[in-house]
Amino acid sequence: MGFVPFTFIDLIDILFVAYIMYWIYRTTKGTNAPYIISGIIVVYLLWVIVKTLNMELLSTILGHIISVGAIAPVSYTHLTLPT
Repeated sequence: MGFVPFTFIDLIDILFVAYIMYWIYRTTKGTNAPYIISGIIVVYLLWVIVKTLNMELLSTILGHIISVGAIAPVSYTHLTLPT
């Protein structure tokens, strides 16, 4: 049994993802964004659990919340940009 093959492209990939995560951390530090993202993740996980348990009504409601939640940050950003 040998090691997992590791290429130069893998190194570039890891460094690129690390830079993106660091940039997101620096951008959201000191804001409410981590709390908002945590809430979105909780709603999504709840939706997955409800969908797995075949709860149709709650699954539909949470599905609509998630679909609106995907559009809301774009609309908010569009409305708050200086013109």
